[in-house]
Amino acid sequence: MRTRTPERRAGEPVAAVVPDLDPDEEPFAAAEDLDALLAHLIQKHRELNWLSEWRVKVLWKAEGGMSRGKVTLGRCTMVTGLLKHFADCDWLIWLAADHCLELEMTDHQVEALLYHELLHCRLSGRDGDRPGIRGHDAELFFGEVNRYGLWDEGLSDLAKVMARAEEMEK
Repeated sequence: MRTRTPERRAGEPVAAVVPDLDPDEEPFAAAEDLDALLAHLIQKHRELNWLSEWRVKVLWKAEGGMSRGKVTLGRCTMVTGLLKHFADCDWLIWLAADHCLELEMTDHQVEALLYHELLHCRLSGRDGDRPGIRGHDAELFFGEVNRYGLWDEGLSDLAKVMARAEEMEK
């Protein structure tokens, strides 16, 4: 089994070890270190703290596949019906082990991927008491921005966020 060795950062838990799963033998796999990373993110980030009152499960998926010509690194699913009975959770998140290995994703990138998927969790319903799925904040094509600039409020907001992120990298 091929795995990526976790990096250890001061004050941070050991990141999840990405397994090399055989899709015929084990299409999905739970992992204690992935569960620990999930709990760490929910506790660490104020915008995720509310999830501690709900049931979120995270698994490795052997093959992430593709969507619209791009690799699918992960997915957050609201669990309903019969699956909810067997999964015993409100949201089920999977991360694509094959793509994480192929892209040689760092611990930081795996953590960011799980954080991204957690941001899809939201509450819906008339009383805000049912699990739901939140869409992305911005949708764009690079060509659209190249041709028309920041024509939409969402694109302007994205530009501000990207500028702050660039400053963080320095």
